[in-house]
This record gives sequence, C-alpha cells and structure tokens, in this order.
Amino acid sequence: MRALRRALVTAVVTSLSILSLAAVDATAAQPSRPAAASARAAAPVPVDTPVHLVESATDRGVGYEVYAGWDYVLLANDSGNPGTRVVFHPQGDGYTIESTSGNWGGYTYWHVVGNGIRLDTRENATVFQVVAGGRGLLLKDAYGNYATYPIGGKGWLQMYASVLPNFRDFGYFRVQQ
Repeated sequence: MRALRRALVTAVVTSLSILSLAAVDATAAQPSRPAAASARAAAPVPVDTPVHLVESATDRGVGYEVYAGWDYVLLANDSGNPGTRVVFHPQGDGYTIESTSGNWGGYTYWHVVGNGIRLDTRENATVFQVVAGGRGLLLKDAYGNYATYPIGGKGWLQMYASVLPNFRDFGYFRVQQ
C-alpha cells in the first residue's frame, strides 16, 4: 500500500511539474500585445463628422467589400487610398462606427461577428473604445480584442487580443479629413 501511495504521489508531482513548465513555456511564446495601449486612455476622435480612418503603417484607409453576402471591413488595397469615410457616434463609454456607404441600405454600422467586422444595422452595432497606442489609435471591443490586419494580401480587419509577428499586425489608425 505504501509503495502504491508513493507511486501516486510521484505521478501527481510529475504531472504538476510538467503542467507548470508548459504554462511557463506558453507564457514565453505569447504573441505580442499592442504597444502602450490603455483602455482608460481614450483618445478623442471627431464625433458625428465623416472622416477617413487610415492605418498608420500601411497608409491604407478602411473600406468594405462583399464577402459571403455581407459587406466586410478591410483596408484599401493600395497605399495612399484613404478609403471610405466613417462617422464615430458616441455610445456609452465608446463609439459606434458607421461607414458613410455600403452595398445594402441601412447596413452601414460596424458589427463584430466572430473575429470579422461586417456592416450591419445600427441596432447591431458594436461599441468600440478608441485607445491611444504607440503608433496611433487602436480600436478595442468589449472583449478586449483589437482591430488587426494580415501582413500581405487582403487587409480584412479582424478582432484579436494579440498578434503573431510577420503574420498579423495591430491596426494603429489616424483620423484625417
């Protein structure tokens, strides 16, 4: 009985050690978080005024494109293209974002679905916090996810809490008239 108890204790201690090492290893391999982001550091944006929202590193504005029967938000294909104007509407402790046009009437508000952002009705609009980041403004949803875009290819905006270097990057935006 004593040998069985000793073997059981050894197995439990070994399992806990392995779990502890795995947790440390997983922490070391964490993808990057946005630089200097603070949920309390709300950045002022013009409200109820059409503006261009341009990603700072790529100089590509936001627009929309049809995918699976919905307009989804993405970065413009070309650098220097300011994209479609958007309007920030105050809502609670953040803003809803409305594109000034869309392919379907009444479906112009940004709505996070899964990880993507599609244009939907005002009733379904996601409330975003605008957070001052190291290179511009970050858009953050209620779940702590930030607007990101893939490195290379189509610039579909998706909401993630972290990014993998050389695969996705956080969208650091600037507002321009």
